[in-house]
Amino acid sequence: MEKCVVRSLLTISLLFSFAFAQVKYGPNFKPSNTATGIPKLHFSRNDVAAASLQFVAGFSDGWNQAITSYHWGAGKWFWDAKESWKNKYYDYDQGEKRERYFFSKNLLVWTTDGYHLTRFINHSATIATIVITRNDWKRGVWYLVRKAAMLSAARGIGFSLSYNVIFKAKL
Repeated sequence: MEKCVVRSLLTISLLFSFAFAQVKYGPNFKPSNTATGIPKLHFSRNDVAAASLQFVAGFSDGWNQAITSYHWGAGKWFWDAKESWKNKYYDYDQGEKRERYFFSKNLLVWTTDGYHLTRFINHSATIATIVITRNDWKRGVWYLVRKAAMLSAARGIGFSLSYNVIFKAKL
């Protein structure tokens, strides 16, 4: 538990340190609050959307790892990793290996069990992040480094929350 808390605090502190690096200082910089001297943070909608998507991707990845590592959902039709993979087949236990419904073995496999659903959410959120940040390369290398660190922190927080807190193994 202590390792989880330390990792979470480290991740959160990194997130905020990189967030403060996003502050836009200009030659005529004036603090937004003259009493405290704390400058305003400038996050675009794009930054918030990308960080949110990476949080969802990390959360989904942590859930996926909980399904496979902790055997989360054992005994449940959709979530049991040992049995739910058979859901894509018509009647696998009786030797019937044809598709249960159209594309259930390939294109719509994410609708058949929890493992594939969490993988689908993870990949979809990651692809959406790439799509909405496609023009960020024009803003310079250091901006990209800071944004990558911010997105990695958001993904790590999502993963830690799902894997180490919500779906933690009961040992």
